[in-house]
Amino acid sequence: GYEPQAFEVMFDSILNVVHPSERERLNEAIQNTLAVRQGFFDEHRIIRPDGSVHFIETRGEAVWGPDGEVTGVRGTWLDITPRKQVERALRESENKYRLLVENLHEGIWLVDAKAKTTFVNPRMAELLGYRVEEMVGRSLFTFMDREAAEIARRNLDRSRRGGRAEYDFELRRKDGSPLSTRIVEAPVQDEAGRYGGALAGVIDITERKRAEKQMHRANAELQQFAFVASHD
Repeated sequence: GYEPQAFEVMFDSILNVVHPSERERLNEAIQNTLAVRQGFFDEHRIIRPDGSVHFIETRGEAVWGPDGEVTGVRGTWLDITPRKQVERALRESENKYRLLVENLHEGIWLVDAKAKTTFVNPRMAELLGYRVEEMVGRSLFTFMDREAAEIARRNLDRSRRGGRAEYDFELRRKDGSPLSTRIVEAPVQDEAGRYGGALAGVIDITERKRAEKQMHRANAELQQFAFVASHD
């Protein structure tokens, strides 16, 4: 923010434009560089003459004379303010999405390419009777019986090929009791299009399944009654 002739390129004058809360850290980084003869890297804020704050990426190294003494320091400053603004916007978006995901009534389950759990929201853990930290790091297949695990492997193979699926599935709670769910599953891919795992939304349909069984039972009883009545 200065005219070239209005700014004296001296160590103190450079340090003085750095944000007061970060001067000491930058100064220590430079002094350590002089002591160990290594380059330094730092990200910090500066305050321009108009009062605006910019983010700067600093890279530098000491210049050594033939007698082994430091004769100067050379380096570059790169204005990374636009990048920091984007990073901040992404963090704010992530925080909004995280708040949404953590408060959903639907379970959210993310596994990596080896079917290891990398994320579950609190609702998912609650459905199975676990704490979130108890589920993360465990294989998907440990939350179901052997027959269901074979079905899950086939579903993941389909997901690996890029397929999205929706199906009913029975999981096992921590206490061993069954949990009837409706799962909506989609593959997760990296920027190169490589399979990186699967993301699933999980809904508890236990009550619906119980109602369906009661309805089937009632229909069977009604059919039996009608059969008996027709033969009286």
